[in-house]
Amino acid sequence: MNLDIKSISYEAFKILGPVLIWFFFAGIPVHQYVSNINLLTLIGFAVFYSFIISQMFVAKPNLLIVLVVDIVAILLLIKLVSSLELFNTILIIIGLVLAHALMFTDLIDEPHCAWIIYSLISGTGVVFALMIASNHFISIIDLVTLTLLIFMNALFAFPLFLRQPHWPFTLAIAIIAIIFAINIIPSAMRIVGFIVLTGLFLFLQFSIKSNKYQQKADIATALSLLCAIVLFA
Repeated sequence: MNLDIKSISYEAFKILGPVLIWFFFAGIPVHQYVSNINLLTLIGFAVFYSFIISQMFVAKPNLLIVLVVDIVAILLLIKLVSSLELFNTILIIIGLVLAHALMFTDLIDEPHCAWIIYSLISGTGVVFALMIASNHFISIIDLVTLTLLIFMNALFAFPLFLRQPHWPFTLAIAIIAIIFAINIIPSAMRIVGFIVLTGLFLFLQFSIKSNKYQQKADIATALSLLCAIVLFA
């Protein structure tokens, strides 16, 4: 059997890229994952959750694979229920339900609505759960971090939903994301790096033709991950 390593690596990046972003946003030291089984289980759940989210952008998702992933994700979530707050569990379940609604139904077929929903469900429940599992409480800074994640999702996800975005609105989202970052990141160098990467993202989205959908989406994923690394690594 000949394996297409390049294709496999690309698909793995599309799934693991968001997981790494959520990992950095959670801000939990690596050594805590080794000693906390709930954190390890959450990271495992995050991989399957990211796969489910990624299927939103597949024209015809493989129903069997999605079903198997759903079963594993649900089993992991059941294992985690006792260690998660009820609100957090409901938040994750809502994310799963909305992701499947976007995948398999026409209930949400307006691109702007799908964009907003994706921004809200892509990783917020997972990051919230990681914070709870690690600290057993949520601080104001954690809430601002979650809000920053939502705005970064909105900023970097628009190429996935809108071929011709409203640029003033997109620029406003970028400015809001920068303001939130300034409020929680004490390092001027990190903020400057975030601003430069955000500006590069907007420049490339302006420059690349609208029909280069996959190229724009890949750039968005890569720069989103770089922003998370610059801000939180």
